[in-house]
Amino acid sequence: MRRPHWAVSLVERLRIHGCPTAVQVYEQRILVVQIAPTGGRQRSELEVSKFWIQGVALVLVFGFAVMGFLALRTYTDSMPQPDQVLDSQGEVVFTGEDITSGQQIFLRRGLQQYGSIMGHGGYLGPDYTADYLRRSSTLVLDDLQRSGIQDPQGALVEMMRTNRYDEATGSLEFTDEQVDAFGSLQGHYGDYFGSPTTQYGLIPNAIPDSADIHDLTAFFAWTAWAASARSQMRSGNSSTAGKPRRIAEALPPGARSPVELEDWSSS
Repeated sequence: MRRPHWAVSLVERLRIHGCPTAVQVYEQRILVVQIAPTGGRQRSELEVSKFWIQGVALVLVFGFAVMGFLALRTYTDSMPQPDQVLDSQGEVVFTGEDITSGQQIFLRRGLQQYGSIMGHGGYLGPDYTADYLRRSSTLVLDDLQRSGIQDPQGALVEMMRTNRYDEATGSLEFTDEQVDAFGSLQGHYGDYFGSPTTQYGLIPNAIPDSADIHDLTAFFAWTAWAASARSQMRSGNSSTAGKPRRIAEALPPGARSPVELEDWSSS
């Protein structure tokens, strides 16, 4: 079998310089496989089995197919974002644009490195979904107790679990108690993110703008609603309770909410 001209040249040089051992080793380690000349040309190919190439291609196709399917499920089965949130009188409390703006503020300010949303994010601060749900539940429960209702705890759970989202109009209705809680929590988060000190582990005056606080609170409120309200089946026939998980897992020790988190994945 003929060696390529560059290999012959290198072997001859090694012989000239008196390196017979090097010549022998080199000749044994030539990795190019020569194929019989065709049309005056020589071609070479790697010693790689075609089954390896087919296996790699199959893994790539399967992997991208799975990722595409998961991406599709993310957009088709995710929790709905309402166009507007209304009170019992039909007045707008906040809009879908406010929710999106609040999400952008959360990311732009790097709060995902500090706290979390729906359990995803950092662990230095609270999970704001759980924090909003716990605080709003406490405020609503106080209102129900002051009203003299017979079973305020049961009424709270029913209120927070009832899904008042209208898919046809894109509107979500909050009860009067939920609207009052939203207003109170705007003040809370205004003091929290606007603190002039570093007592919460944030930079002083992290978010001082009241409009940003409104949108950020709207973002928290939306995730808390989605976490507690019963998810709608795809057929739209009824409200079912999916796969609940205890919000206590996301809360600090001693802080407990009577409302369970709802999983908007398939039931």
